[in-house]
Amino acid sequence: MTASDCDLVDLIWSRLPHITYLVFQAAPGHASRTLWRGRGEAQVSVESTSDTRRFVESGQFWPGDSSVPVAVRNAYLWRRDAASLLLSHERLGRGSPVFLLRLARVDDATLEGGEPHQCALDQYRATLRLTDDGFSLDWVVTGPLKDERLSHHYMMKSIPR
Repeated sequence: MTASDCDLVDLIWSRLPHITYLVFQAAPGHASRTLWRGRGEAQVSVESTSDTRRFVESGQFWPGDSSVPVAVRNAYLWRRDAASLLLSHERLGRGSPVFLLRLARVDDATLEGGEPHQCALDQYRATLRLTDDGFSLDWVVTGPLKDERLSHHYMMKSIPR
């Protein structure tokens, strides 16, 4: 662990409470059998404690070329240790977060998940990159039927200094 590892984790951690909005896209890769495709947007409310940041995302997803949106809601729990961020999904409810990934520094603006998250036969890998207005979280999902790219851009109402 280096000072720059901590600095990047500290910077991202300080930005998490300021996230208010999310735009996202799903695109199939060449090997996809699901052909999961679409775009979405969501409001993000953040509940912060000294140890956690809880994201509740509520918005809409437009599958494929559809003009009819589908309501979406997700809740994620962020935690940290000395040199990484830990991300869990609350798909089983607030009291039962499912651990997804430990995101660790790979360069001055990027964290990557080391071990992929395994869900049944599918693997989920993620990369988090700082942006001027927040951060992006990009997922690659692979499995017997899946070859998907999920791009999430989280934006702040203001950038903390």
